This record gives sequence, structure tokens and C-alpha cells, in this order.
Amino acid sequence: MDRLPRVSPHPLEPLFHPAAVAVVGVSKSPENPGNQYFRQLLAFPFQGPVYPVGKEEKEILGVPCYGSLAEIPGPVDYVISCVPNRQGMALVNDCILKKVRFLHLYTARLAETQLPEQIDLEREIAKKARAAGIRVIGPNCMGLYCPDVGLTFRFSFPREPGSIAFVSQSGGNAADLEYQGVGRGLRFSKIISFGNASDLNEVDFLDYLIDDPQTRIIAMYLEGVKGGRRLFDLFKRLDGEKPVILFKAGRTAAGSRAVVSHTASISGEEALWAAVCRQYGIVRVHSMWEMADALLAFQLLRPSGGRRVIVMGGGGGGSVAAADVCELEGFEVPPLPPEMREELKSLAPEVWSMISNPMDGSVMGGMGIMRRCYQMGIDWKGADIVIANSSALWLLDHPDGELFHRKGLDYLINLAGKAGKPMVIIVDSGDPLSSWRVEATRKARETCSLAGIPVYPDIQRASRALAHFTGYHRRRARRR
Repeated sequence: MDRLPRVSPHPLEPLFHPAAVAVVGVSKSPENPGNQYFRQLLAFPFQGPVYPVGKEEKEILGVPCYGSLAEIPGPVDYVISCVPNRQGMALVNDCILKKVRFLHLYTARLAETQLPEQIDLEREIAKKARAAGIRVIGPNCMGLYCPDVGLTFRFSFPREPGSIAFVSQSGGNAADLEYQGVGRGLRFSKIISFGNASDLNEVDFLDYLIDDPQTRIIAMYLEGVKGGRRLFDLFKRLDGEKPVILFKAGRTAAGSRAVVSHTASISGEEALWAAVCRQYGIVRVHSMWEMADALLAFQLLRPSGGRRVIVMGGGGGGSVAAADVCELEGFEVPPLPPEMREELKSLAPEVWSMISNPMDGSVMGGMGIMRRCYQMGIDWKGADIVIANSSALWLLDHPDGELFHRKGLDYLINLAGKAGKPMVIIVDSGDPLSSWRVEATRKARETCSLAGIPVYPDIQRASRALAHFTGYHRRRARRR
């Protein structure tokens, strides 16, 4: 798809790179939301002045606290509102006088309450702000995370930026994606929590992200949409140029009812969404862990539409289950060819007949044979993708087993670097009670993350992520 380069910056560019930020509704209480936003921006740190605004304090964390926006000596581009909803209109007036460009309303209990007076208040706040040229994010949302300038709404988010942008109607899910994936290597260019979307909505943000040079992959959590036709037009405009991974909530009657009370949205017809995703190559997921798993593959793996999988490692029962799971996700698990079986016969004459695809590591009788077999599996041209099981579930039965597990994992990581094809690693230690086992598992997953290799807790999740990944690339190859 050819797109003309944008002649001028996108209107939302200053939103993600403001020169100065003010947090309104700050007190000294660490439980105060304004205090939390202010502390987080100082800690990251935000690359510009951050002004706390609160009527009862003279200073916060050693920084002068202002009684109103008007008292701030310099210009302010971006305001974070942590005031009660009844103060919303007055704050908009203050923003107009201060010539603020963007207002984030963490402020909630408006249209999502479904009360007529609160619906009207939200509408009037957005209307007055927009008439004055102020764009509003929210209300009822967490706002922006943009690590390259130090904007954040959670202290634990990583400081280093990545290539994934996440547009989320839910503030909780905006944070949940980070929790699900950062420990395994996910990094973000931007996370946007936009809540009730009284003004700026999913279409505005997607329009920006299409041409954002920092964003290579787009993820979205939507409950309802404000501009459905425009959204579908943007999907058509993208048409696979940047992967879009979508979690569309409200698929059932109960889910649709919950959507209304969460972000005051109408969820829409499930059949329509399914058809649109098929038509425009949108990757559809149905949970936050499934989204994180898919994003991990898209971020770290080289493009591949291959269907043939070789599975290496794990025990006998696990190998049978792995074969079933892979085929149920649309992959082929081809048998090893005769010439490879002859080579195995000379390599391991006592066990060769039990070595197949999946390769059951428990029958190989030693690390030396196992490594030779795995190298053959990596080199085999009959497989497009490799799923390797580190056998953590078995090896981490005793603290001494961590050394053996680490050596095996290092070998797999070395193989992945030479594979010439997509490879993922499974580190599954179950649901351990022992602190040493928990820590060994964490370290193993961190090792994979640092090596840039997708790591999954089980074969089901690995296979599902790879199915999303390869399906997208097969479609893209057909369209070329």
C-alpha cells in the first residue's frame, strides 16, 4: 500500500510530546490520584516541567504547588485532571484562559454512570473544551504512556521505548498488557487509555499511529466505537501494512451490558466485527494474555507464513499433547523423513525408533544425543517453525536442577540464533510453591527475553500466538 508522506505534523503530535504538564487536584496524600500522577512523572522523569496544582498545599515533594493553572508562570500544553466531576467545567474554563492544548480527564463518574445529569455534564465539558480548541482524552481513563518523553500513568512501566502502540478503552487493560508482557520482552512506543471517548476516540488515535514512525505494531482493546465507519476505513487504509491486534469486548449479551456501565459504549454486532477483521487482516484475540502472546511473536520473530512445525523437548505425554495442539491451531506436524531417521539410527542405535516429531527429550538417554537431535531438527528443511520446550517442569524438581535447566536453555538460545527460521521457547514450571523454583522460572524467562526470543508458559499459548502470527503473514503474502 502506497501512502503519500504527511506534509505537516499530525494534530495529535503535541499530545504525545508536550513541552509542559500540569497535574490538577494534587495533595500530599500518597493515596491521592493527583499525587500519584505527579510522583510518577517526576520519577520517570518527564522531559520538561511538571506543575502540581492543588488549593491546600504550598509544595509537593519539594516542588512549588500552585493554587490554579493561572498561577503557573510558564505555558502548559497538557493537563491531567484529578478533580471531582463537579469541578470539570471550572477546570475547562481555567484551561481556556491558560491556552492549554490537551486535557486528560482521569476524572470519572460521568456518562458511564448512565445517569442523565452526568451524561449531560460530560457532553457539556467536551463541547466547551472542543469549541475552545482543547482536545479531551477521557473522561474515566488513565491517559498516556509515552516513554520517549517520560509520560506515564504507572510507575512500573519500563523506561525504554519499543515498537508497539496500544490503544485501550479500559485503563485496567492498558496496564494489564504491560504486566502480561513486559517481563517477556514487550516494549511500547505508546499506551493510550481513552475511557469514555467524549472527544478523542479510537479513530483519532489509530489515524495518528498509522504514520507514527515509532510504532511498528498496533494493538487495540475496544468495547464500543464512536466512529465505526471511519475505523473500518482506517483498517482498509492499513490493510496489513502494520499488524493490528484487536481485542473487541462485548461479544455476548452479558458482555454488551457490562460495556455500557464501564465506558458508556455500545458494543456492536459480533458478526460485523468478525467479517471486518477477516476482510482487512486484523488479528482477533479474546483475552489480554492472548494479545500479549501474539504481540510477542510479532515483535520478536522474522516474518513467516509457514505451517510446518517441529516440536523439540518435553516428555512423552507432553509430546502427544503438543502434536494435537499444533494441528488444532492449523499447523502441520510432519513426520521425520527417512534420511533423517537413518541418521538417527546411526547416532542413537538404542533409541532411534522412539525419536520422531515431536522430539521426546526423555527417551534420548543423554544431553549429547539430545543436542545432536535438536541440531538436526533445526536444520531440517521440512519444518518452517520451531517450538522448543526447556523441560523446566521436569528439571526444576530440585534446586540442583536449575544448573541443568540453565545449561539446556542456553543451548536452545544458541540454536535459535542459528536457526534461520522462527523459534520460540516454552518455560513451564507449573504453579510452583517453592520460592527457588519461582525465581528459577523468572530468571529463565528473563534470559529468553534478553536474547530476543519469544517465551511462553505452555504449548497451547505458544501455538495460538504462532497461529495468529503466521496467519497474518500468509494473508499478506497472498495480497502482494
